[in-house]
Amino acid sequence: TRYMGYHADDELSLGECPIIASISVGTERRFLLRPKDSAKLEDSSRIEYVLAHGSLLVMAGHTQKYYKHALPKQARATETRLNFTFRHVVGQEDEHESVGRKWVPPCID
Repeated sequence: TRYMGYHADDELSLGECPIIASISVGTERRFLLRPKDSAKLEDSSRIEYVLAHGSLLVMAGHTQKYYKHALPKQARATETRLNFTFRHVVGQEDEHESVGRKWVPPCID
């Protein structure tokens, strides 16, 4: 996908405060972040980042609860870009469960 509209990764399976890490490889792309309660797409509260080759973007705490993010259409986005996204799915078996504890990502503000 060369673009993605505003959305939040707020599925129940990701927990109350999901931690999402994203590595960008290839051509740079714009990344937009805006409050969920923002009615206008071009709101002045919008934050823009440029994800350069090798960028690591981490969204944690209440980011998904209060914000939406997007990769806007770019006319010059003709070069290849790969994005690797990592999410911890709540309830998914992991090494911590083998010792009788379940790891849940902390909610950090």
